[in-house]
Amino acid sequence: GDSDSSMDSKSKCIGFDQIHVRYYDQTLGDNPSTSYGPPLSLDWKYSVGESMRVDDYEKNRGTRRNADELMMTSFDRRFLLTEVCGTTQKELKIAARKGSGMTALPIFQKVKRMVRQKRMVTV
Repeated sequence: GDSDSSMDSKSKCIGFDQIHVRYYDQTLGDNPSTSYGPPLSLDWKYSVGESMRVDDYEKNRGTRRNADELMMTSFDRRFLLTEVCGTTQKELKIAARKGSGMTALPIFQKVKRMVRQKRMVTV
């Protein structure tokens, strides 16, 4: 029989040893949930980065960013797409039009924006 079959299920565990970093190019996206302006996506092209032990990564990674810190303004997306990725103004306009007309902004994003505005006023 299988030697694992006699092991107690509580003693089974999984572990990770290495992290392999990839740096992905960014490109004009097609995400319809972008509230305003052109969407940004990861491209299929990437460069291979460093590899390191998980423990070393966790020691040196810094603090995690919250959801507000991860969001980009439409101005920032436009700048990145035109100046770094080489997207034309015409392509930006077409993508923004497609994105804004495909779906309504989800209600949780509207509520989140209202809460942020209220915080700005009351602080």
